[in-house]
Amino acid sequence: MSYCDFLAGWAAGSSGLLVGHPMDTVKVRQQTLGISSVFKVIKTTYKYEGFLSFYKGLLFPLLSAGILNSVFFGVYGYSLKNIPRTNEEVPVNSFFTAHGRYHTLRETFLCGCIGGVAQVFITCPVELVKIKMQTETGENVKFGKRQQQNYKSSLECVTEIYKKIGIKGCYKGFYITMLRDVPSSGLYFMVYEKLLSSLTRGNERERVEFFATVFAGGIAGMVSWGSIVPLDVLKSRIQADNFKQPTYTGIYDCFRKSLRSDGWTVFGRGFWVLQLRAFPVNAVCFLTYEGIMCNICNPQCIPNTRD
Repeated sequence: MSYCDFLAGWAAGSSGLLVGHPMDTVKVRQQTLGISSVFKVIKTTYKYEGFLSFYKGLLFPLLSAGILNSVFFGVYGYSLKNIPRTNEEVPVNSFFTAHGRYHTLRETFLCGCIGGVAQVFITCPVELVKIKMQTETGENVKFGKRQQQNYKSSLECVTEIYKKIGIKGCYKGFYITMLRDVPSSGLYFMVYEKLLSSLTRGNERERVEFFATVFAGGIAGMVSWGSIVPLDVLKSRIQADNFKQPTYTGIYDCFRKSLRSDGWTVFGRGFWVLQLRAFPVNAVCFLTYEGIMCNICNPQCIPNTRD
């Protein structure tokens, strides 16, 4: 992967994190700490922990965003460019993608899934630390459940996990993360590429179409996240679980116990928070990525703010 891929991926991921992390904290607490009301989570968090508590766990994802998004976008782009073709004919029912070739929905979905597989190896430990920090409430907070793990920083959190459990502990929740991220990554890129192609009338894009990119990126984020909310609930609960006295022994056990204690509605917790967060985060993410790839990697590309 090139320097441009890393730079664009880092910038895209960082901008998305800064925009969406507060709502992500609300979503994680809603899913893991026993309060279903979004407004009550926000009110309680702000009352007892202050505004900066919404940014708990941000440092580790922010530092890793460059690698994560470079891998995610880079592997996806590389896969698209290297799809074997028997000839140079345009495939039936294909559309022009941002990577300079015509591709089908199936191709973009499969390449997105490949990108999803690659990023999981980074996503899992990063989100584990993030969730541990986000669910650390302290003893005075009036949540349905309280978690006082006493991690002073993300670095201390990951260090303690590694010391006590080793690399295996850093990958707690790996399989549910894989189930969540691989198909949703395929759906993410498929929706984005198809929608952007439709909005730009299938033309070979030589500039950043501002409103089309924002809309396509935002909708792609909403669709992909909306499709895997139940899996995200299970992942959050498994990764937030106590290492010393775990409540869940695996994915099925987490599903069974969550259903028994909270009913079917628990698997929809965080849906509206995710939807509210997904549009601006992914709109900013794609706009940043496309803008940097256009202006730095291809200086002849001139941004266009009019669709």
